[in-house]
Amino acid sequence: MTTAAERLIKARTDAGYSNARQAAEANGWPYMSYYTHETGRRDISVDAARRYAEAYGVDAAWLLLGEARYAPKPSNATKDTNKQSARTEVHIVGTVAAGVWHEGEAIDGETAVYNGHLPAQTKAYKVQGDSMDEIIPDGSIVFAAPVDMASLAGGSLVIVKRISVDGTYEYTLKELHRTEAGSIVLTPRSRNKEHLPILVDKQSDGATIKLCGKVVAWQTPALT
Repeated sequence: MTTAAERLIKARTDAGYSNARQAAEANGWPYMSYYTHETGRRDISVDAARRYAEAYGVDAAWLLLGEARYAPKPSNATKDTNKQSARTEVHIVGTVAAGVWHEGEAIDGETAVYNGHLPAQTKAYKVQGDSMDEIIPDGSIVFAAPVDMASLAGGSLVIVKRISVDGTYEYTLKELHRTEAGSIVLTPRSRNKEHLPILVDKQSDGATIKLCGKVVAWQTPALT
């Protein structure tokens, strides 16, 4: 039997929202509150279940308790014809490590479809690893758009490339923060506490760090 969190994810994806942040922003819900409901870290209240059910076009009793028949009606997302028609197909350029630095593996011929608009030059990557699994689990597809490092606010999710002196390079997916001194720290968001922050300014082997893009959306693996 599925949990309330799993039913919430199913209702959200069936309603046309590719991730929790997109759904929360579109419906005016506090993101972290909604995210903890999807991950099962907090129980869904009756009032919250009613809000989500109305937005997703499902029965609140099914969402909360698994009772009643699952028969979705037009949701807030599908009622909006602009959202319904906005589909962006993006080439998946390769893998990105959600863990230690890892050489990205190129992916040929695969694309990801995002139900919504994406910034120009957005690229897609397939996530490998669990260093960001509090937000983005292993196997997800992330969409990253080019931005200037200086413009990024603390807490932004980023894909970063580490270029060694011999020209080889590795990628990682992390949350960006800045110290009081202005140094950049790439922070994991994981249940696995073996993952540690990476201080960008301290690359003892002479490697350089380049920002590939800010994560603007992601798609989690489908429930099985």
